Parts: sequence; structure tokens; C-alpha cells
Amino acid sequence: MRYLMLHDIRDIDKKYFPKRYNQPYFYTQRGFKDILQKFVPVSFDKSNPRGYIYTFDDGLLDHYKVAEILFEMNIKAIFFVAPGLINFPVTVQEAEIFKRIFQSRRNSAFSPGSVRLMSWSELVELKTMGHTIGCHGMSHQRLSELDANDLHKEI
Repeated sequence: MRYLMLHDIRDIDKKYFPKRYNQPYFYTQRGFKDILQKFVPVSFDKSNPRGYIYTFDDGLLDHYKVAEILFEMNIKAIFFVAPGLINFPVTVQEAEIFKRIFQSRRNSAFSPGSVRLMSWSELVELKTMGHTIGCHGMSHQRLSELDANDLHKEI
């Protein structure tokens, strides 16, 4: 099996990305369709068993739009979410996203209120579209920084 792990899909300034990434860490929505052509997804009807399995980390709202694009193309993916962050009010949720997911990096590409996680009802819709939902840690903590008790809770 071959996997293609993606994070954020949004139209933002490419200068934001750390230089250590050979490919952009985030892709634009326009560019995402190019990815689908370059990295042909696996087909679960066995017509293309050597394709890529798409995974999306963090459960950002942008993934909901991606899920719709994939659904229209009859492509299934796996979406990993941090369920412990979903119930936070949006204003608190955004602060936690920048703290835990983006390691406190914020620039003009992210205007206040522009980043949130998918809601429980949106996740149910993803499941209805045939996508798989997985856990990306309960609250997206850095596992290397946790003691054994907190590590157990996070995983």
C-alpha cells in the first residue's frame, strides 16, 4: 500500500511554508486536483489496487471541502481528527489549533476566525460519503513531551 498524507488544503501564501519541505506542506484547492492526477488514488473495486490511499491529518474544516471533491470523483479517503478539540467554542478552538497543530505559527494567511475544525455533524457527513474517520490523538498533543499517564490518555 502507498499512502499520501496531506494536511491543510487552502489558498494561502506559499512563502509561509518552512523551507525544509520539498513539497508544499499545504496545498491550494486548485492544486489539489493536480495531486489527484499525479498520485492516482487506489480504487477499492480493484481496478487500480496499486494507487495511493489518501489520508488527511488534523480534521480542519478545509478537509470537508476536500471530502466533497473526492466524493464527486468517487474517491474515498481517511480523515484523522483530534476529537478532544472539536467541542471547544470556535474562538477557543482556533487558539488551540494554532498552539497544538501549527506550533503557534501564525501569519497573514490565517485571518482571525479563518481556521476551525470540522464539527461532529460534518464528520457524520464524511462518513455518509463513504470516507473513514480515525483518531489523530485525542487533543493533538506532542507525544514526545507527555509522561506515561498523559500519553495513555492521548492515544
